[in-house]
Amino acid sequence: MSVTKSTILGLVDFEEAKLHILQVFFKISKKLSMSEHKRHEQHKIEDIGDVACDFSNLPDCILHHIMSFMNTTEAVKTSILSTRWKNLWTFSPNIDFDDKLCATPRWRNTGLTSFVNFVEKVLQNVLKIKKFCLSFRVFNNTSQIHSWISHAIMQNVQELDLSFYAIYPYVIPQAMFYSTSLVTLKIKMMSMNTEHASHVSFPCLKTLHLSVEFPNDDFTEKIFSGCSVLEELVLFQCCFMNLKNVTISNSTLKRLKIHDQVGFMHDKHIGVNNSIWSSIPKCISNCLKTMTLKKFHGYNSEICFLKCVLENACVLERVNIVWSESCLQDFNRKTNIKKDLRMIEKSSTACVVNFS
Repeated sequence: MSVTKSTILGLVDFEEAKLHILQVFFKISKKLSMSEHKRHEQHKIEDIGDVACDFSNLPDCILHHIMSFMNTTEAVKTSILSTRWKNLWTFSPNIDFDDKLCATPRWRNTGLTSFVNFVEKVLQNVLKIKKFCLSFRVFNNTSQIHSWISHAIMQNVQELDLSFYAIYPYVIPQAMFYSTSLVTLKIKMMSMNTEHASHVSFPCLKTLHLSVEFPNDDFTEKIFSGCSVLEELVLFQCCFMNLKNVTISNSTLKRLKIHDQVGFMHDKHIGVNNSIWSSIPKCISNCLKTMTLKKFHGYNSEICFLKCVLENACVLERVNIVWSESCLQDFNRKTNIKKDLRMIEKSSTACVVNFS
């Protein structure tokens, strides 16, 4: 499991690599120290040379943990520091690839070819994948992307973060839709091909973040109902244009965040007498504790949605409303919206509504 010098992506020499890793470790060690020793007096390390000595004496398991905070490119760079460091990076469980590296000076001539070779080399050598992140803006080889995601799924990845910015749809591997290991799934893409999503089951998924264009009612219902233990759902600037109804019913849901650019379901008719509210989901009535609405415009559809939640969420503790820019500058409008919301009789007397 060796990595050649050409794979290290442009490090000038040993001293540069050494300085780079020590600086990164120095920052990480301070963060770890601050988080783990809050009850004790904090000691400042002034001399980076002392840090070098300290890290040289640390056992491999500690170095593995520290390297898990580094991005993949930085972790691989450490392999040329010494014989001991040669394969340490392969124990890092967190893998992330971003094709913005292709725009850096060291890859300017070879571009995507070097990027693909780097990804393949890492996936061949890494021993375990716990967190897998892909972020692509220009890379468009769907078959390779498909194989990389499938590889992570076969490695029982627990956290999968996909950010694809191309306008054409990516075909999500079928295996992802019935992963038994995923605990966190984050998907951000302009267009998503769901032809393989005939069955959706995430038995361990607790956190789901989506920033997508929902293709149809059938897929939307499948992905929400397939998360049997979901606790946190974040919808970030999703497009609902293709949907007639949006049904979220998860008995375990505790946190719901909606960040909408143009107004939550502004293009749909939603009202208290609409069939979408004929049956209140248990996740809202019995489990929901916090809810955040961002880019809040105060549209009738948003007010109706809030009214429904506030009147039926029995254990709700906090609602965070973040104003849209248009509302933020309109004092009278904000005052009227707050007045309307205060008139709503909340099911949970402990619930606090915060505006920002």
